[in-house]
Amino acid sequence: MPSPTASVDFYHRHAKRLADCYDGLSVEQVHGSWLPLVPVQPGARALDVGAGCGRDACWLAQQGWQVTAVEPAAGMRDIGQQRSQALELGQDKLAWIDDALPPLAKVPNADYHLILLSAVWMHLSIAHRPLALRRLVQLLAETGVIVITLRSGSGDPERPMYPVSAVEVRAIAKPLKLSVEELTPRAGRGDLLERPNVTWQTVMLRRDRDN
Repeated sequence: MPSPTASVDFYHRHAKRLADCYDGLSVEQVHGSWLPLVPVQPGARALDVGAGCGRDACWLAQQGWQVTAVEPAAGMRDIGQQRSQALELGQDKLAWIDDALPPLAKVPNADYHLILLSAVWMHLSIAHRPLALRRLVQLLAETGVIVITLRSGSGDPERPMYPVSAVEVRAIAKPLKLSVEELTPRAGRGDLLERPNVTWQTVMLRRDRDN
């Protein structure tokens, strides 16, 4: 079975280059499809899984969320922690954890109102995805949401990626009694970094109100 952390070393070694690239896009540009649907809840908990260089986690903390940022690549995590310190975001506002899906063994068992997986799902093999989503449901508040961005298209052989689709997410979510809303067209939207043959789709999961 492929390792769910096979891409971590790539992100560690190329952290500075990747952080500079990701920072060229704003949170509003990347997450505009779901931000209006998730009102800020000051003090509510947010979990950013695969937080990378901290662009999204820091922004959420600045909006008033109490954020836990999970990042297994040390190089990316170091940049994120430095960013947090520069913005004077203390542990009470933004805490960093060295952990990874599927187990997220170090993440506190709290009720998170927002769980974000941005550019993460494609790194999990089909075998690991049900385990990962089951763990995320354990961490999800009763009225919380899980936001997952799905990347399709060519990648780098040094960071393995696997095919993704909203259909597959829906199939995994159904036995966990989660509803899935597709926030972008089924065909996805073009890549904001203008990488050829790369498209993105965003899905939002929440507990099925009929169950």
